[in-house]
Amino acid sequence: MKRLLFLLLLLIPPGAMAQVNVLILTRENVFSGRGSLNVISTRLQNALMNNGYRCLALKDSAGSDFRVTVNANSRQGNTVRNFCFAYVDATLTITGKENLSYTCDYLNVKGGSTDYTSANLKAYAALATMVTDSTLKFFDKRAVTPETEPPVAKTTPKPASDVDLNIPVTSRVNADTYVVAIGNEDYSSYQTGLNNESNVEGAVNDATIFSRYCIQTLGVPEKNVVLRTNATLGQMRQAIMKLVTLTQLKEGKASLIFYYSGHGLPDEETHDPYLIPVDISGSDVKSAISLEGLFKDLTRYPAKKVTVILDACFSGGARNQGLIALKGVKVKPKESTLTGNLVVMSSSSADESSTVYKEKGHGMFTYFLLKKLQETKGNVSYKSLFDDISTKVRVESVTINNKNQTPQISGSPEVQQSWESWRFLD
Repeated sequence: MKRLLFLLLLLIPPGAMAQVNVLILTRENVFSGRGSLNVISTRLQNALMNNGYRCLALKDSAGSDFRVTVNANSRQGNTVRNFCFAYVDATLTITGKENLSYTCDYLNVKGGSTDYTSANLKAYAALATMVTDSTLKFFDKRAVTPETEPPVAKTTPKPASDVDLNIPVTSRVNADTYVVAIGNEDYSSYQTGLNNESNVEGAVNDATIFSRYCIQTLGVPEKNVVLRTNATLGQMRQAIMKLVTLTQLKEGKASLIFYYSGHGLPDEETHDPYLIPVDISGSDVKSAISLEGLFKDLTRYPAKKVTVILDACFSGGARNQGLIALKGVKVKPKESTLTGNLVVMSSSSADESSTVYKEKGHGMFTYFLLKKLQETKGNVSYKSLFDDISTKVRVESVTINNKNQTPQISGSPEVQQSWESWRFLD
């Protein structure tokens, strides 16, 4: 039996005269139809009240300024030596006035005990702590009164760049091409304890301008392009799954382009590389977007071609400062297995960092990618494109930043004999 619990809370920020009403809705379902819980709602309510919140009656919910929704479902796990495990998956969504929005997914939150009922409660207790922590952080950084403006992301002002102007326009239409462009720059606004030096300078500009080239120069319909800046884990997963669904529906006719500029990080133990959403800590990389998983998702169904472009390093280095120190030692990331019609372009290799071209307001790799698309109007083979990018990045990175940066390109076994002649305009 499922029960939907509604709670209305009033937030009074320190020093604020105006009241901010928050409506909380939780659905905490138990596996095997065993009913529902209110573990998360209770934990949230207590934490918020301790921080100056108070509960109001549901009848007053029409005046809410924010809405916090939690949908959680548990499932029965295995039993090991008479010890039972349960797992909970959940989505936290916070929406507010002025189009303010936040989404976070929690997967495989585990609880263990001598019986499944207790294991389920422990899993929900762990999830309640995570959800409460995320909610408090959100309001601490993002909550606004009706009289104030929504917060502005702390991105670095971008200087004018030649590739941002005079973007070539094609008359061609690539109706079967679909693009996701993600620029994750502002990590410090989403995570406590991080300063501006941990942000990825120019990443928002990278993804924004790349998406414009896709539309104007490569002829991709605007409705086929998803641009996400400062994307959370939930937003990144939603964008990726949209590409997966479209690939399935197009039955082998789709061409996919996935572009990412932002932090990458390896798991210190396995060395598996991950893309880091703005709301995922560098000490919790397993909760981020696995590069191996991304490649598998994008090639799950047959596609004409799949192109992944990554302006990120995975060694623990960064354009400015890493998310975590990784004990002061860079880690060589494990190479991912490529399958399907997949080509991957990466901005750096092995234990190198991916640098920024500050004068141009872009990542070094992205700047020369855009420059080549501008010069050729997009009519260039992958080999010619990458050879030019690689040569210029290797020279300019040392000249400007005094760092080695060696871009890499690789294709799956299925396209080893053909990828060099691929073109975005095909």
